[in-house]
Amino acid sequence: MEQVITTESRADSGSVAGRDTGLNIKSFLLALSLTLMVSVTSFLDYFKIREIFWAVELPPYLFCAMACFFMVSIISFRKDAAGISIIDVAILAFFFYSVVSAYILASPFLPVDRIYSLAGCIIYYSWIRLGFFRNGMVTVLYGILLVSFLQASWGLLQYFALLPSFAGRPGIQGGFINPGIYGCFMAVGLIIGLYLAGIYRGPKLGLILLAIANLIIAAALVFSLSRTAYVAAISGICLLLFFSFKDKIRPLFIRFWPLLTVIIAAVFAALAYYLWQRNTLSVSGRFLIWKISARMFTEHPLWGIGYGNFFTEYGNYQAAYFQSGKGAPQEIQTAGLNYYPFNELLRVAIENGIIGLGLFISAIVLACIQGWRSVKAKVPNAALFTTLLIVILVFGMFSYPFQSAAINCVFYFSIAVIASGQKPLFAFRFSRMAKVALFIPACLLLLLCLQKINALLSWRKIEKTMLYSEGDAFRQYEKTYRVLGNNGAFLFNYGAELGEMGINDKSLQILSLAKRYLSDVELSTRLAMLNSKLHQEKQAEQYYLTAAYMDPKRFVPLDNLFIFYQNTRQTQKAQNMALLIINKPVKVPSAKIAVIKNAARQYLQNLAPVDIKN
Repeated sequence: MEQVITTESRADSGSVAGRDTGLNIKSFLLALSLTLMVSVTSFLDYFKIREIFWAVELPPYLFCAMACFFMVSIISFRKDAAGISIIDVAILAFFFYSVVSAYILASPFLPVDRIYSLAGCIIYYSWIRLGFFRNGMVTVLYGILLVSFLQASWGLLQYFALLPSFAGRPGIQGGFINPGIYGCFMAVGLIIGLYLAGIYRGPKLGLILLAIANLIIAAALVFSLSRTAYVAAISGICLLLFFSFKDKIRPLFIRFWPLLTVIIAAVFAALAYYLWQRNTLSVSGRFLIWKISARMFTEHPLWGIGYGNFFTEYGNYQAAYFQSGKGAPQEIQTAGLNYYPFNELLRVAIENGIIGLGLFISAIVLACIQGWRSVKAKVPNAALFTTLLIVILVFGMFSYPFQSAAINCVFYFSIAVIASGQKPLFAFRFSRMAKVALFIPACLLLLLCLQKINALLSWRKIEKTMLYSEGDAFRQYEKTYRVLGNNGAFLFNYGAELGEMGINDKSLQILSLAKRYLSDVELSTRLAMLNSKLHQEKQAEQYYLTAAYMDPKRFVPLDNLFIFYQNTRQTQKAQNMALLIINKPVKVPSAKIAVIKNAARQYLQNLAPVDIKN
């Protein structure tokens, strides 16, 4: 066993106060590849914010493909043994349980394509641990800081209207999907920048540059307007200060712990209250999401609903909740079509059940315990990586950081670094057979990712082909369907095009399959229209109801249901729907809503006098 950790021990002795000493070419390449991974993944959300139909689906495949490529590279040159710790076992157990349960619960269909994000995390974590180095650690930290600085600069240019912002809400977002996730990444970058400034021992110019970078990142964090990111950043800075001065703080805390506990609790309570009052509607919306999410968990407590299926099922649960009449008027006004539970532990519980949640929490607790031990032992950089782990978890209690590949990279990198300080349970030796056992799955997964990416590029071409050759386009659709048959967005597009051409039976088949992988008002509306055309009125009504209550503050889905009741001569239901439309409060006035309300009034007036609320 001593031979297993000899290489890492020598590397540890080369890292003094955060400096990279004895940085060899392999360590440099590993540091460079990790920095490249964080850099590229931090810009993957750009595909989503531009809302280009085919490009929105790219990030999971690109992330997984990059992880596989670097994994294959690591396997190729690694010769000595790698130590596997209990943290590694816990993390990998959670990963593999999530994958296996996703396939079992989805059977006889394939799980959602978001499974590739999980596969990417498995490969990424394994790649870091099997190719672990310590004497290039600070190089990686400077790389992440550089990425944070670039994202911060992008965001500030958005703030000053020099670059477009795609958020559609207050706050800058850089290249991330929304200001909240952007704020979390800025919090991570700020903590890394402050840490590097604290251990810096070089020329004064370097310290000035670090200070400038930290100020720009801090400004971007403030202008993101993400309250959760503020809390995470403040928590992280306090924790980093505590770790840095624990020898001085600990005696004071032991002596005055009751008073200090009350003061800290009061400060955080006051901060939470202030941030809540800044946007009470947003907080109320999250309470509604948590209420409905709790229902999802109680219906599938043991095994969960399968990885990635919160995205596909939440809309259906929300529709059922409001259709039952349990939704309060304020909840109707704050509800929206949501795809995330705004709490990562709750998401894990819903998707993976109690078993998956237990595995995940076990891995996190083991990592935190080992992190604290490493901090007490004054292991270089242990304070930073333990802080980053906790900061992302704090943010994850009120948001969804694990939906960002870049934050996933930082999170699992932090756990991998902490795990490297734990005594190995056993040695993984890079024999020829072991390399083949790792090489083949990584290469196969890489090929699958490339196949998916190629299919998405084909999908992009199909849209152009439809303009001049519908036959060729549908042949290409059928070919692409074999690869993207579990991608909800593609299935929706394919089924909708079939419906436009009047191929209703095939369209209904494809859109019904899309419903397994996508929760969307427009999808439910199209299914309702198709069932109505095929004279399946019961199914049509159910889909119209689902569309109407999935996003209950909208008027158009209610109007579609109202028209359906008129066309099918269900007079009593049409009257009830007309009254509902007329009396429904308007959140954002528009000409379209005015037309819908007037049509409902006209219908009732043509039937008989009815007491209508103005």
